[in-house]
Amino acid sequence: MLQLSDHITKVPFIGPVQAKKLERLGIYRIVDLLLHIPKRYVDSTNTQPISEARHTESATIKATVSAISNSYTRSRKTITRAKVDDGSGSINLIWFNQRFIIKSIHPTHEYLFQIKRSKHGGDHYVTNYEEIKQNGEQLHLGRISPIYKQTDGISTKWLRARLYDTISKVDFSEVSEHIENADVPLDRSIMSIHFPEDMEQLKGSIIPLQFDEMVGLAYDIKERKALIERYPGVPISTSNTRLQEIRQLLPFTLTEAQEETISEILEDLRKNTPMHRLINGDVGSGKTVLAMIAASATIEAGYKVILLAPTTILAKQHYENFKNNSSIVTEKLALVTSEETIYEDDAEMLIGTHALLHREDLPEDTALVIIDEQHRFGVEQRKKIREMVGGNFMPHYLSLSATPIPRTLARIIFGDMEVSTLSSGPSTRKTISSHLVPVNKRSDCYRWVYEQIKSTGTQAFIVLPLIETSEIETERDLSVLKIYKELSEGELKGLNINYLHGKLSDKVKMKRMSEFQSGKIDVLISTTVIEVGIDIPNANIMVIEGAERFGLAQLHQLRGRVGRGASQAYCYVIPSSEDPEAHTVERLKYFVSHKSGFDIAEYDLKDRGPGQITGAEQSGLPNLLIADLADLEMLRKAKTVAEKLPSRPFTIFEMKKSLS
Repeated sequence: MLQLSDHITKVPFIGPVQAKKLERLGIYRIVDLLLHIPKRYVDSTNTQPISEARHTESATIKATVSAISNSYTRSRKTITRAKVDDGSGSINLIWFNQRFIIKSIHPTHEYLFQIKRSKHGGDHYVTNYEEIKQNGEQLHLGRISPIYKQTDGISTKWLRARLYDTISKVDFSEVSEHIENADVPLDRSIMSIHFPEDMEQLKGSIIPLQFDEMVGLAYDIKERKALIERYPGVPISTSNTRLQEIRQLLPFTLTEAQEETISEILEDLRKNTPMHRLINGDVGSGKTVLAMIAASATIEAGYKVILLAPTTILAKQHYENFKNNSSIVTEKLALVTSEETIYEDDAEMLIGTHALLHREDLPEDTALVIIDEQHRFGVEQRKKIREMVGGNFMPHYLSLSATPIPRTLARIIFGDMEVSTLSSGPSTRKTISSHLVPVNKRSDCYRWVYEQIKSTGTQAFIVLPLIETSEIETERDLSVLKIYKELSEGELKGLNINYLHGKLSDKVKMKRMSEFQSGKIDVLISTTVIEVGIDIPNANIMVIEGAERFGLAQLHQLRGRVGRGASQAYCYVIPSSEDPEAHTVERLKYFVSHKSGFDIAEYDLKDRGPGQITGAEQSGLPNLLIADLADLEMLRKAKTVAEKLPSRPFTIFEMKKSLS
């Protein structure tokens, strides 16, 4: 039997190469694979005769192949065409750029095909297919099929096959007895979640596990609260005179929401209990200036400040920002990242990534810790900082959310914290003009971008979902390297273009961001590595390709990278397909027509599947595997259960966490 804790290479057909790719999905061990929960399901149990299917937008058909052949475009892309029939009629099917298909589909054999009608002529293109098995169960079609988060070289079909072969061979006894309220054995629950016979079976299997994960989340809240209450804080006061001086030093007038939040922060700092406050703010709402004022008050009182950022780029940007505002905070700044250290023993404020936590010489009189992107900073990190700074007090904590969190949810999820809400930015900032661009207008969009850059000197971001060409079946190659080459030789030829992605070293990323900031680069083509906190005032154009692959909160975060100066800014979202699904169009239309991050966060919360808080990595929300944060009633019940638990329950979710 396979053990939940076994390395993923113990699974048949998963070797070192596949294991490396699976790491990008957070899959290292068998428990990670089993808890790679589907993001949605497709029901293809009902097939249509071809005579009806040819008139519908999409359908599942059961048909025999009578002919199949390949042809090639001028750019040497492959188009595969097949003629199939089922007795009621025949239909032409098409695949794009998948030359291997012709070897895997055999004339006279019967298949299930999922098809969509093309807008160009009478052909239908194939989104999925599977040969009819004479003995055994259909895995991909003719059933309720799971759709997974994928990565380069790891497709949904491949994941289905590995999971189907693995689940029945795993020993669940180590954790199954700990699952609360489970009427269904854990192994059957996991099988039903990945391969449900019907939606009722899925619901019956998923609810107990959702509740179980929520209990773990509620226990985390309880544990954080207990840690807060264990130690006193250090009272910090600032004078009204100093506060007025800071206001006069700022190049803008604080908004009403900012003034209210400053009052809340300063009131917290005056107490002898440690502050634990979250600033829940929309993109561009002015959270950083509030952190500066809190830091100024702390340093003025004779204590030190630590600011932790999620990336080297953002840490460096904070360092430069605070350095440029040294009259508000302090001139004695230190920067600590894995790539760079600027450190003096008399530094009054330390800015860095989590590399800071590995230093042995953190100042013992640290009284304020500012955390940009709150969720990565848990109980263990708080304990470590308290131990490292020594003393008999707990530092004050001020956390900044990178994207807005729905208000009702924030009050429950962050029950151990006070929450301040900033719903809008400075009134001087112009609304970003947002548009949904169909694929057939894509070239027009880029020609407009070229003209804008040439005529106004503005700069542009282009964001892609992939770094390199993907093995996942799609109509368009939406990788950074491919689009960089295509646009450099095409619509944007003559502009200074460069690219950025997570596989580059921090040193290279910093160099290219610096060149973009200084204006040496006109267009930066990037993955979402640029989504958090990057501030380029002259960048006023954002183009997002494959936009449906991002959560709406993530799109809003990306949109917030432009329009940070005085000029009008623009955001264009382009779907992957020429013929996107109706739901995709609906979501993207909602995005371009709504400017409030809080409205978008509420919509995103209701519109996703269980466990899929899109943009959670940036928002500060826990990115749960299976629980549904929109179910506030279940979360409240879970908190009641967690309050009564003397220790953390050991479940399959805790096993995954402990092995990570």
